[in-house]
Amino acid sequence: MELVEASFRDDGVLLVEAGTGTGKTFAYLIPAVLWSAETGEKVVVATHTIALQEQILNKDLPLVAAALNLPIKAELVKGRGNYLCRRKVAEAGGVQQRVLDPSMIGRTAEDVSALQNIVDWVSRNETGSRAELGFTPPFDLWEELRSDRDSCLRTRCTYHQSCFFYRARRAAAQAQILVANHHLVFADLAVKASSTSSASRTGNPL
Repeated sequence: MELVEASFRDDGVLLVEAGTGTGKTFAYLIPAVLWSAETGEKVVVATHTIALQEQILNKDLPLVAAALNLPIKAELVKGRGNYLCRRKVAEAGGVQQRVLDPSMIGRTAEDVSALQNIVDWVSRNETGSRAELGFTPPFDLWEELRSDRDSCLRTRCTYHQSCFFYRARRAAAQAQILVANHHLVFADLAVKASSTSSASRTGNPL
């Protein structure tokens, strides 16, 4: 814990290896929370598994908050493809339409059933996250309905304010601790490195 705290203050790099059950998570979470509270900076915690992400968010951070008597705002950050697009769901299923004919819309009976379940679920869900869907939709159907950068209308979209993806990003912007997976963190670093390199070549400031 002292080494982690020193690394925060020295802007250093620290590599620590320890066995299971020795308290590694608390050893980095406590300094991370204290650092964020002191400096106002966000801290990103990256893990490999969803199970550990959920453990940190739902169990470990609440324990740290109680022990330190500090309010902690933490958010789970996931890739865009983990969220449904409200516009696509509305266009594919028709929010007001409750009976769908597979032959009319070129879908299998399985797709129609899953689509109807998704339409109903979206109307009462706050996050739009695939992890909370409760069932596994057909792969092709999810690919059609998920949020993605290329088809996003951004502020021109009717659903922009209630968009699941942008709502999650707004919540993350207000959080002190961000819990993410390794893939998302390193993808973000790669994009930023590419942008920096491109700006350097063209002489344009970021």
